[in-house]
Amino acid sequence: MTASIEKAVYDYLNPLVAAAQNGGGPLDGVARDHTPYQPFFGDNGISILLHKAEIASTAGADDVEEKNGSLPIICFARVVGADKTNRFAARDKADAIYKAVATLLYSDPTLGGYCVFSRPMKSEGGWDEEQGQTYMVVTFELRFNDLTSDLNER
Repeated sequence: MTASIEKAVYDYLNPLVAAAQNGGGPLDGVARDHTPYQPFFGDNGISILLHKAEIASTAGADDVEEKNGSLPIICFARVVGADKTNRFAARDKADAIYKAVATLLYSDPTLGGYCVFSRPMKSEGGWDEEQGQTYMVVTFELRFNDLTSDLNER
């Protein structure tokens, strides 16, 4: 592995999400250049956070492999309007974005040959306040190079 999993996921998703722009679907208008520890910008987007993994030496002891990795990916949508009922639209938009991104990731579990196998798992939603704006946030976990035979095990 020469690049980070974060870069591999970004490089894999970026052209696919760009191709979906102006298509009227859930990825239409989605910002995709958000980085960790940066306030949300725009009305909705995708943020690839920082991974954790177990490490081991390769068979030839000339490199390090990452196994049983987990990479959180955030999909967010801004609440438009002050009425609390406006949160429903943001919830539905963030949910649609995360499902569209997960579908893209399911379409190539190797992420273009970067890893042995990956699979989106474990989504969780919540609200976030950024620069006076309320956002619905759905975080899901991308598992990669999992050594277990059953990814539903944990």
